[in-house]
Amino acid sequence: MKILILFFISFLFQPSFGQSLSDMHIMTEQYPPLNYERHGKLRGISVDILEEIFIELGLERRRDSINIYPWPRAYNMIQHNSMEMLFSMVRTDEREMMFKWVGPITSSEIVLFAKKSKNIVINDQGDLVKYRKIGVVKSDIGELLLKSKMNVSGDQLYFVKNSEAGINMLTAGRIDMFAYERIVGLWNVREIGLNPDDYEVVYILSANDYYYAFSKDVPDSIIKKIQEAFDRLKKSGAIDKAIKNYF
Repeated sequence: MKILILFFISFLFQPSFGQSLSDMHIMTEQYPPLNYERHGKLRGISVDILEEIFIELGLERRRDSINIYPWPRAYNMIQHNSMEMLFSMVRTDEREMMFKWVGPITSSEIVLFAKKSKNIVINDQGDLVKYRKIGVVKSDIGELLLKSKMNVSGDQLYFVKNSEAGINMLTAGRIDMFAYERIVGLWNVREIGLNPDDYEVVYILSANDYYYAFSKDVPDSIIKKIQEAFDRLKKSGAIDKAIKNYF
């Protein structure tokens, strides 16, 4: 009897699904057109979809409750803190067991950009040995792939703050190549006011998908409800509409 009473009391005081998601710390970064801040407001494909998920689940939470951080800080927080969400994250084999996932949001190609005038040709990892300055964002998938897949040494990498900084460094000739997501990189080229025709993809590091990532302690029941809401939006066409709004 005592065990049943204790179980009932503990059940009563468990947070509801809505409360759990409302209290979750949600993070993103400057990564247009997926997620970015413009004139003090969060925008982007993933932001719009997440807000639709909030509405679908009957939550009052909106985009103004999402925190924007540099990627290295957010990536560290989701690994070491509880009840965290971070987006948009590329889902890879290396990350598979590190997080829980909802999606996919859209497809992704992580590539090496270079200026066409440099005439850089990369056929395999052996061609990367002679390049001593390959730009990456710390803890970004570009850095992880160069190290794990291409066996690039740490002293070949040049860390930049974000994609805009990487494109600027590439333009100025301070790095040989820049490892980043293809769509996002070209978006930044246009936003800075540069000509996309002056740049080219010299190597595709990976082709994966973007997801919403969650810390491992988030209950599976919550992940399931969020995925179900996402799937309903996908079936209704709302996901494709959100993507088309930015292209």
